[in-house]
Amino acid sequence: MARTYAYALTGALLATFTITPVLASLLLPKQVKEVETFVVHGLHFIYHPAFALRGQPHDNGRHRAHSSCGRRLLWISAGHGIPAVTG
Repeated sequence: MARTYAYALTGALLATFTITPVLASLLLPKQVKEVETFVVHGLHFIYHPAFALRGQPHDNGRHRAHSSCGRRLLWISAGHGIPAVTG
């Protein structure tokens, strides 16, 4: 039974790294248009205000080092206070 399981995992890994990319390159179109789904749009709706609250503007994927020293005490106390209150 253990050998059968090992053979199945080996075959799945082999297919993952060999057959799947070849089939994807043959079946998918050459030019793929990137579209933002409603799930991603909803996540942006949630985390953009979180960045603004923290004082770090979201920079469309480009990450810069921002300092949040002014609110550090707030975030440390929230990080320790919420778990202490909830349980």
